[in-house]
Amino acid sequence: MTDKLIHAIGFDGWVSLLLCDATQAAALAARRHGANTLAAFALGRMLVMGALMSEQLKHPQESFTLSINGEGPLGGLYVDAHCGALIRGYVANPQATGGIGRGTLTVRRHKAGAEPYTCTLPLQTGEIAEDFAYYYAASVQQPSAVGLGVRADEEHGVLTAYGFLIQPFPGCPEETITKLEAFIKGLPPTSLLFTDHTPEDWLQKTLPGDHEILEHATPQLFCTCGPDAMLSALATLSNEERKEMAAQGSTQMACHYCAATYEFSPQEVLGLG
Repeated sequence: MTDKLIHAIGFDGWVSLLLCDATQAAALAARRHGANTLAAFALGRMLVMGALMSEQLKHPQESFTLSINGEGPLGGLYVDAHCGALIRGYVANPQATGGIGRGTLTVRRHKAGAEPYTCTLPLQTGEIAEDFAYYYAASVQQPSAVGLGVRADEEHGVLTAYGFLIQPFPGCPEETITKLEAFIKGLPPTSLLFTDHTPEDWLQKTLPGDHEILEHATPQLFCTCGPDAMLSALATLSNEERKEMAAQGSTQMACHYCAATYEFSPQEVLGLG
C-alpha cells in the first residue's frame, strides 16, 4: 500500500487532524541503515513525526530539522522534513541494545531569508510522541495529541509506521474539547491504526460528524547528498589533511542520511586545494 499523509478538519471545523502512514519510507530507511528492531522502532517514529510536521510548512524552501540526543545506547535520532512530506533520517547506533535514556529534543525550523528558529527541551519521558506533544505545549503553546506507532520484527523489518497529530484551534469550545478527548482515548494502539484501511477510509469510518480533507501528500525518502556535496565537505579540510588521505589511496565517504557511499581518487582529493 502506498504511503499517505492527509490533513483534515473535523469536529465542526474546530480541530486539525494530520494522519500519516509512512510504512514504506520507514521500512526502506531501516533497511538502508541496517537497523535492528529497536532502532527501527525509534527511527520509524521520528520519520513519521517529520512527515506530520512537514504539513505545517507553508513554503517550499522551509524545512524542519528534528533531533533527539540521548545518553543511552541508541545515541541519537535525526530527521529532516521538507514541504510535501519529503523526509530523511538516521539513527546514531542502528544496532543499539538499549534506548535513548536522558537527553534533549531539538526542533529547528528553517525559513528562506531568515535565521532558523530553534527550540531545545529536555526529554520528558523518552517516548517520542509524548516528548513532541510537550514541545508543542511548551514552545508554541499549542495543546496537541501525538501518536506514533511502529511494528517491526527481525525477520520482516518494519511492518507498519503510523502516526497522528491532532490539534484544536484557538477558541475551541469546551464541549468540543471534551468530545475530542473521548475520541482520542478510544483510539486503538497507533501501530495498528490504519491496518487494512487508508487514512481517508479510517477517518470516514471513525471520526464523529462531518470532516473535510484539505490536503494529501505521499511521504517519501529524499536526500541532498551527491559527489559534489561530498567533495565540498572534503574541501573544508586542510591541504595537509587531504595529502594524508590521498597518500592512503582512494577515499570513501558515506552519507549519514541515506547510507549512499562515494569513492574519490587521490587525484580528485588533491585537486581540491
